[in-house]
Amino acid sequence: DLKNNKSILIKYHPREINHYIDIKDKNIHYIDQSIPMEVVYLVLKNKKVNCIYGTTSTSLITSKIILPEVKVISLMDILNIKKEGLKSVFESIGVKVPKDLNEI
Repeated sequence: DLKNNKSILIKYHPREINHYIDIKDKNIHYIDQSIPMEVVYLVLKNKKVNCIYGTTSTSLITSKIILPEVKVISLMDILNIKKEGLKSVFESIGVKVPKDLNEI
C-alpha cells in the first residue's frame, strides 16, 4: 500500500529475462534476481511483512516455513495457470489461491 508508505519488494525468478514490471516509486524496491528467495525470507524474518504474492514458485512453500505467520497468496488461478498438483500443495499448507481479485 503505497499510500501508507509501506514498501513493496519485487523479485523476478532467477531465469526470468522479461522484466515486465517497470514502476518507479520510492516505496518499490527491486531485489536482485540472483538472490535466492530463501535468503530474502531470512532477512525479512524479524521485519513486519504483511503479505507475499507469487504465482507457481516453490518459494511460496518455503515462505510458509520461514515466515509461517505471513499471509501468502498464489495468483495462479487469477492468471489462469493450471497446475492442480501444486495448487493442492499450496492450499494444504495455507497458501491462499484466490479465483479472482475480489478474494484477495
